[in-house]
Amino acid sequence: MNKRIVLLLEDNDSDAGLLERELRKAGIDFTIHRVETQSDYVRALSEKKPSLIISDYTLPEFDGLSALGLARQTLPDSPFIFVSGTIGEERAIDALKLGATDYIHKDNLRRVGPAVKKALAEAEERVRRREAETALRKAEEQYQNLVELSPDAILTVSGGVITFANKAALKLYRADHHEQLVGKQYIDLVHEDSLGSTTARLRGLEDQVQKHSSIEQKHVRLDGSVVHVELTSAPVALHGNDAILIFARDVSERKRYQSELEHQATHDALTGLPNRNSLKYRLSHAIASARRHDKMVAITFIDLDNFKSINDNFGHEVGDEVLKAVAARLAEAVRTTDTVVRLGGDEFVLLFTDLDDVDVVTQLMHRALAAISRPIHAAGTELVLTCSAGISIYPLDAPDADTVLRNADKAMYRAKEKGRNNFEYFTPDLNSRSSERQALSAELRRAIERKEFCLCYQPQVDIPSGRPTGAEALIRWNHPARGILLPEKFIPLCEELGLIVPIGEWVLQTACKRVKTLLTEQSPFTVSVNISPVQLRQTSLVALIERVLRSADLAPQYLELDLKESMLAQDPRSAVQTIKGLKSLGIGIAIDEFGAGNSGLAQLQQYPVDRLKIDRSIVNGIGLDTEDETICRTIIMLAHNLGLKVVAEGVASEEQLTFLRSHGCDVAQGYLFSGNPIPREESPALS
Repeated sequence: MNKRIVLLLEDNDSDAGLLERELRKAGIDFTIHRVETQSDYVRALSEKKPSLIISDYTLPEFDGLSALGLARQTLPDSPFIFVSGTIGEERAIDALKLGATDYIHKDNLRRVGPAVKKALAEAEERVRRREAETALRKAEEQYQNLVELSPDAILTVSGGVITFANKAALKLYRADHHEQLVGKQYIDLVHEDSLGSTTARLRGLEDQVQKHSSIEQKHVRLDGSVVHVELTSAPVALHGNDAILIFARDVSERKRYQSELEHQATHDALTGLPNRNSLKYRLSHAIASARRHDKMVAITFIDLDNFKSINDNFGHEVGDEVLKAVAARLAEAVRTTDTVVRLGGDEFVLLFTDLDDVDVVTQLMHRALAAISRPIHAAGTELVLTCSAGISIYPLDAPDADTVLRNADKAMYRAKEKGRNNFEYFTPDLNSRSSERQALSAELRRAIERKEFCLCYQPQVDIPSGRPTGAEALIRWNHPARGILLPEKFIPLCEELGLIVPIGEWVLQTACKRVKTLLTEQSPFTVSVNISPVQLRQTSLVALIERVLRSADLAPQYLELDLKESMLAQDPRSAVQTIKGLKSLGIGIAIDEFGAGNSGLAQLQQYPVDRLKIDRSIVNGIGLDTEDETICRTIIMLAHNLGLKVVAEGVASEEQLTFLRSHGCDVAQGYLFSGNPIPREESPALS
């Protein structure tokens, strides 16, 4: 270890000797270099670079303050101690202010040793501290370079606010400058799909319950686009404050690739439809849902008839084009909630979910077969295809997915055996229903031309007086072979076939003309006519009613339209507008089958209606079910509070009538009044 050099600026030999002796007594290991003149002093500062400078205050042609100034310019870290017999208190204080380490009077040289030790120790501490600060500054610079050069986005978050963002973060979130991110709430970068996990994760990191966190999330860039990021986070301390260090890596490309692989695993490469793997999952999920909600699921196996001949005659490229066309047509034929699957080759599967009625499947299958049979233009020619299909229903045919699939396959082969270009249900009874439905569709179209429809009128009786005040017009189909058919047998089919609009117009015209003749015999008398959901959606309904009233020369107050409660829930806003338009004509509006749907009396306030018709299922419970009686009383009371009249449907006994009368019901209709004197020449039966 090099010895310390002490530069002694002293012109007196005796004083210099005394100083050397005091330093030795203190045990300080040093090499002393003595100078007397300014020039020697300046040269020694530069060449010797002393660790300590001891100077007299008064020197020939030189002074201590000048020596101090030179030392501070050249060696700012070396202690400078005045040892003088002439320095006064004021001069000593001035010297300390100018950078002197200490001053010692020559009469008190015992202080030299301790003062030198202290000065050297303090100087070494200053050097160590400065070196540490320099090292720290270099480390920070290196860290800053690493952060800025990092390919990952790096953010620091404190109190939920972004306090730092590197260049990669600016690029990831598409910010032009730091101010667009720094100061922004971190949560604003998180997509709504990931908000739940983010809040809990940040809280855990801030409270240091979690020491480390890795997660994949969706974030939102400043331009609104979505990016998938892989986040690694940890709590840190920055400038004495708790913060979270977040590394974010764009994994959108990896997610896209994963999605492509998953799609390839679950979808057919040629048509883009779900494949066999996807079918198993979707069918299992559909059956589980159907089991929970008491619904049905239908599986249809479809095999294209004689498709092999297309490949043989025109080649596989043309065959592939045909398969893609068939896939597109099947997708258009089914509902958005259904699934079209390609098993492979010329085999397809239709998955129908959330079914209440098998007849929906029959309707959709007719649509699918018609779509496939339309000519396909390929290879410069027109190709016509047919298909054979088999249908199995869960839970009617089987209790599980595998059995339903096998049954559908068996039904498909049965369809081929019966001549192809058709579909077969696995259950024979459903085949009979399908055939009957198909025959009924054709007969319905002819029924309009043959005028096979008729109206009968069910009396509506004022309960307090017992007088008939109106009647509900009920359509019947006088089928030449099956006799009188009730509306539930054919009205839903009319709606599917698009026949309900002309039939509904005929009902309105006939009923209005009939009530016009009754007004000459007794007045007032109102006719109620049911309106279907299809009619209610017609924008021309108001104009139609106006035209019918004018044609029958009937005042509008004698016509009432019955709208089912369930119809209003489908599109409340549109229903309100239509009802307001109808009310502007002066006709009455009644809510039919109230109590059978999901709406409540409070919701009725938005509809400008006049009467409420309690559903017959509730009226039937009077005298049998206390719950139905309670519901009936509640409906009557609340309807009256809303200013509505109440009609009870399906009244069949005196007991029911007595109950209704005792609770203030206004009007009743049903089998109990079939003997009332209501003209019914048009009606073969009065129900």
